[in-house]
Amino acid sequence: MKQFLIKITLFALAVGLSIFFVFSLADGYSDALYMRFATSQKQSLILGTSRAAQGLIPSEIAKIISPHKIMNEFYNYGFSITHSPWGPTYLASIKKKIRPATKDAIYILAVDPWTVSSTTKNPNDSSHFEELDHAVANVPAVNMNPNLFYLTNYYFDPYVFILWRKWIHPRGFINDDGWLEISIEMDSASVKEREDRLITNYTNNNLVRYHFSDLRFVYLEKTIDFLKTHGKVYLVRMPLHRRMFEIEQKLMPNFDSLINSLCVTKQVDYFNYVDELNTYKFTDGNHLYKTSAKKLSIDLAKRIANSAR
Repeated sequence: MKQFLIKITLFALAVGLSIFFVFSLADGYSDALYMRFATSQKQSLILGTSRAAQGLIPSEIAKIISPHKIMNEFYNYGFSITHSPWGPTYLASIKKKIRPATKDAIYILAVDPWTVSSTTKNPNDSSHFEELDHAVANVPAVNMNPNLFYLTNYYFDPYVFILWRKWIHPRGFINDDGWLEISIEMDSASVKEREDRLITNYTNNNLVRYHFSDLRFVYLEKTIDFLKTHGKVYLVRMPLHRRMFEIEQKLMPNFDSLINSLCVTKQVDYFNYVDELNTYKFTDGNHLYKTSAKKLSIDLAKRIANSAR
């Protein structure tokens, strides 16, 4: 019996060490979120949903704004429409990600009607906000590597995929600066197919389900107020396809006027790119292709640099 227990213990230990070893190899190829929870606290952040995650490159922005000061401390902490709309959950996670003593940092907040809207029956019922079921709400540590909380609860593929994900034609990769780089077929037929599918989904599903939330807007204000204690805040509305813009106009035709008023009150700059449809290339009508992400990042950095003079 004693020998049996020893063998079982050794086997369990071997399995545990093997799993930990695999976990330690998790990286930017593992999935589209993991590394956001497995990097150190940062000073400057890009915040928002997947539009920001794919469309804004911290390292490109830092080269222009302040290369020696924030190059290694500027991180894209954007997630998705279900993970990181403005609200108590995202604000709590942002507070964990920022190095407490930070001053004179840069914060870029990507805003759009979806980020201040909710799918709940009562748009202001924070106890049922959709993000509560996801990782941003439930992973307690956002700077742990390997992040056991995330990998055991929110990594949904077989763990063996961690070992070979980068070798099996990966489409997504989180760079060291947090930018989610998507490599995808960009021929006109593929783009049109993805665009039509996304527009149909937003028209038939999201436009019906989402409603403006006063509470989310209040938390956007609270997020701005908190970040201003650590540095300068800038709001940006990402470029998007004309068809997507038309949907957003139906959801919130007064969105830009609300944001403009907010920025006047909070004394922050607002950079609005919705009129620059022909300047950028999209993968699906909603997210920027990586070459356009670089172009936008450089343009936004120049605007920020000029505004600071």
